[in-house]
Amino acid sequence: TMARRSSPMTLSARALSPEPGGIPSEIMQDALGPFNDRLRQSALDTDWGQVQVGADMEVRVNGRAFHLLSESEQWQASAHIAEAVAHLSGDRLMVLDRFDVLDDIGRGEALGWLDVLATSDEIDTAIVLGTLRTLSKSLPATIQTLWLEGGEPGEAPAVERPAREAAPA
Repeated sequence: TMARRSSPMTLSARALSPEPGGIPSEIMQDALGPFNDRLRQSALDTDWGQVQVGADMEVRVNGRAFHLLSESEQWQASAHIAEAVAHLSGDRLMVLDRFDVLDDIGRGEALGWLDVLATSDEIDTAIVLGTLRTLSKSLPATIQTLWLEGGEPGEAPAVERPAREAAPA
């Protein structure tokens, strides 16, 4: 019967459909494979969550939707995505804003990861922006800092440590 036969137009429409099995879906899967592989490598390198981009372009970390993550987890996922784009595009440039959402441990982990990427020649430049009270005095040689105050480059303020009170006798 006519209802059981598919016309060439129907077959073409199915082949070009973004649904699973369509040509765009296959192209997307081919493109996402190397991207997700790179995200997997970043997760292993940092011990942060496993970021994955689905065929529907939804970003998940360890199976959780991006919008359900904490702000620092979103930053980490975004950093992994930025690195994958920098690596696969060949641009070797990352720009990461809101570094200040990480706690001190997270900042150390992020800088350590960027140092590994730089020393292993995986990235040329990472511009990391954030509002901080002071700069760390013990940064790797691969990391240069620039302190901006009032829109002008300057010296980072000295770390002020609270005075310790003498213990009662």
